[in-house]
Amino acid sequence: MLAFFASFILVDDILMPSVVRKGDITTVPAVLGLESQKAIMRMRESGLNAIESAFRNDPSYPRGTVSKQVPPPGTTVKRGRNVYLTISGGEQYVSVPSLEGRSLRDATFTLERYRLHVGSVTYEESDSLPENVVIVQLRSPGSRVIPGTSVDLIVSLGSSGELALVPDVTGKPLEDAEKLLLRAGFPVGKISYEEIRGVLPNTVYRQVPKGKELFSKGKGIELVVVGKPGVLPGMEN
Repeated sequence: MLAFFASFILVDDILMPSVVRKGDITTVPAVLGLESQKAIMRMRESGLNAIESAFRNDPSYPRGTVSKQVPPPGTTVKRGRNVYLTISGGEQYVSVPSLEGRSLRDATFTLERYRLHVGSVTYEESDSLPENVVIVQLRSPGSRVIPGTSVDLIVSLGSSGELALVPDVTGKPLEDAEKLLLRAGFPVGKISYEEIRGVLPNTVYRQVPKGKELFSKGKGIELVVVGKPGVLPGMEN
């Protein structure tokens, strides 16, 4: 009789609570990448309560899917526990601003404020817009793009014959530089000489204005050439 009561106490007070406690435990399933409603259903099937706690842009997960869960997958918890889900907004997008009619400088700063960049710049003559003003942008204003996207521009040269791009002649022999400038419509202006170590004499070291800048045709381009100041090439002692 004593053995019977001892067995009853063992089952009732020790084994049964242990079984019940084990039944209250579950493992958090992995729902990363699942659509939010499917993730919620998966949690319910495991006896857990899913809560959409945050919504964040995340390029690693499509919009509307779970990008983070707390507790993480594989965690052992009690049934009925809350599991917090972060839902992805997908890739973040920005709207392309309107740039036409702005100066190239202003367009550049505007794009930077939108976390975008100037792409290729093409120059065309225009009788209606002054020089260095954006004629056309090759991504429509208001179009949605990801941050870091480049926007190509067509920029005005002004009326025909007013402005042109100055050739970059730095690093070239003076004679070659003069020919290149003249072919582009620019005479050589003031030439000054500086002694520069490690650079061959009679090489163009600097020019004003710089290469690829817009400048009025017919105006002289100032050059700084490697050589002794005040001594003409070929006259050195």
